[in-house]
Amino acid sequence: MADIRQPGEQFIQSAAQYLASATAGSLFLIILLIAARRNVSEKAAIQPAAQATSNACSELSSADNNPPALLVVDDNPVNRMVAGEMLQQLGYQVDTADSGRLCIRYCREKPYNVIFMDCNMPGMDGFSTTEALRRLPKTRSTPIIALTANTLSEHKDKCLEAGMNDYIAKPFNRKKLQSTLARWVTP
Repeated sequence: MADIRQPGEQFIQSAAQYLASATAGSLFLIILLIAARRNVSEKAAIQPAAQATSNACSELSSADNNPPALLVVDDNPVNRMVAGEMLQQLGYQVDTADSGRLCIRYCREKPYNVIFMDCNMPGMDGFSTTEALRRLPKTRSTPIIALTANTLSEHKDKCLEAGMNDYIAKPFNRKKLQSTLARWVTP
C-alpha cells in the first residue's frame, strides 16, 4: 500500500508548497484522488488531499490582497453596468447577474462579501431570491443590500423582512454606494 500512496502524498505536498508560495497570477488547484484497487478506502485517499488543499488555501488567503467580491443582481443591463462600474471605481471586484436564479448559482460557486439585489425582477424577484439565499449555508449571513426605485417605508420594511440588511433607493450615486458599503465591508 505504501507504494501507491507515497507518490500521491509527495505530489500533494509539492502542489501545496507551490500553491502556498504563489502570490499573484492564476491559481490552478489540482486534486488527485487515487483510490486503490486494494483496501484503501475513498475517505483515506481523500483526507491527505483535503488537508493539503486546506493548508495551501489558508496560507494563500492570508497573503491574498484581492479586493472584496461583490455581486450586483438586476434584470436591467444598464443598471448592472452603472452599479458595476461605480463599485469597480471604488476598488471592489464585481460580478453581475441578470436574474435571481443566476444569483443563486453564482453564490453556490463563489463567496461574495456583499450582494446588491434589485427587488423587482421578472421570474424570481429580489425578495424570493433573498429568502432562498438565507437558506443556503454559504450566504446565510452575507450582507444583502436592496436596490429599488420604491422609496416607501413599507417597501423598505418588506426588504428587511425578506432578509435584506440594507436599502439603497434608485437612482443612486457613487457617494451613496460608498457610504452604504462602508457599513458592511471595506475595500
